[in-house]
Amino acid sequence: MCFGRPGVGKTRSAREFAASPNLFEYTVGKPITPVAARAVQACRGLFFTAPVSNTPKIVNDRLQVNLFRLGHARLVLAGLGEAPEYYGRTEAACPLLIVDEADRLTVASLEHLRDLYDRYGFGLILRGCVRSHFGAILWIIWAQAAMVMKASAVCTRYS
Repeated sequence: MCFGRPGVGKTRSAREFAASPNLFEYTVGKPITPVAARAVQACRGLFFTAPVSNTPKIVNDRLQVNLFRLGHARLVLAGLGEAPEYYGRTEAACPLLIVDEADRLTVASLEHLRDLYDRYGFGLILRGCVRSHFGAILWIIWAQAAMVMKASAVCTRYS
């Protein structure tokens, strides 16, 4: 979790760190251009800005296509993407999801992100401003849930 006052550079630093490639024109079955291949290889994660008005469906629709494109491109570059058995693993090939303006997310949209995190196992960074008491409570609840999930994974691994 990363938060701070407006204008301190949270968005810019996250965009630069993620180095998300522009895969708008990339489709399955179409060869990856050398420029796109270099961008995918340099990518550390997917950068996503939460819309002002959001529902789990809106978040899902905007995220899924980009998670699929990035994951598929990574699998193709690894020599695995053309096999049909890997289509179900494409979203899991994204190593990190950075959500900017996460304070805009509704409780249901936060739950949806947590579900994606559980299903695909990518790293998840929430960035934004704590704009209200309600927002602060959401951040605290999310942080506690993340700690419990991490502790549970560690306990399972060593039991």
